[in-house]
Amino acid sequence: MSDVLLAAPNLQYLSIGGDLLLSLMQHLSIELPSVTTIRLRRMNMLFIQQICRWRLPALAHVIIDTISNVNALETFWEVFGPQIRTMELGQSLKYYISDSLSFFLPGCPNLEQLNYYLHFTVKPYPLTCQYPSLSIIGVHAHPTSFFPVGSSSYWEQLNEHFRMYSSPCFPALKAIELYGDWGPVLNDDSRSSWLIGSLQDRGYRVEWIRD
Repeated sequence: MSDVLLAAPNLQYLSIGGDLLLSLMQHLSIELPSVTTIRLRRMNMLFIQQICRWRLPALAHVIIDTISNVNALETFWEVFGPQIRTMELGQSLKYYISDSLSFFLPGCPNLEQLNYYLHFTVKPYPLTCQYPSLSIIGVHAHPTSFFPVGSSSYWEQLNEHFRMYSSPCFPALKAIELYGDWGPVLNDDSRSSWLIGSLQDRGYRVEWIRD
């Protein structure tokens, strides 16, 4: 892998994953000056520690497909967290089992945009810190069997996340971007008017984005 990366100095998007054995850890310094986006697929902690030895001066966007342990990224945030401007969580129920947002957000103090799958992500514990740079939250409506469309649990999940957007922890929040099929919400006039209206009343721009 090192030989491939060293031969690609103009690489801008890097998707990487897998398990690394301790015997394969390398101390070779790798610099990828043009990588702006890294996609982290399933990987063990040793692989994450290996990445943290690299120099990625242009890195600003991270996509985390899934994670077995939210604490595994602690070193990644220590090294690269201040650079990250956009974070995207993948379509994985791992984010519902563990409160990932409460762990990830503090690691990116300059984050400007957060994207995630609403029904795959548990609402974080009450947030106490402020995230002064976060101006856009993008949420995808893809359903799961955990929350059957139209059920009481479906609406409660929506309500909990939409209430979070009004938290004083997000003083710079300006826009909520809605991805996927929001038909079940929009077709329920009373609930949609409350959900969307509560955001618009706070001055947020609500946009439907086609995938």
